[in-house]
Amino acid sequence: MQTDFDIPKSVAICPHCGGALHLEVDEWEENGTPTYVGVHVSCEGETDDPNDRHYQTPYVDWMPLEHRVWTWARVHIRVTESEDELRARMVDWNAGKPLPGGF
Repeated sequence: MQTDFDIPKSVAICPHCGGALHLEVDEWEENGTPTYVGVHVSCEGETDDPNDRHYQTPYVDWMPLEHRVWTWARVHIRVTESEDELRARMVDWNAGKPLPGGF
């Protein structure tokens, strides 16, 4: 199941360094649409350095950007199971195993 995506530069770039952004989705609706709180944006140029200033002004730079990315993701991103994952669930179901979350 794919939950990490590259954000096209035509949608958004890093407000700090102009780098490419990545989207991680950790919550989605039943149809695979990312939820607002389940969308997390990061920059390819950010580091673990405590002096990294990527998030110095989160309310000015990042909140509007995250909203723009979420608006794009609601239209263009769907989190779904792969064919292999679906087949494995069918095998379990046919074997009489209970499925978490139903089927």
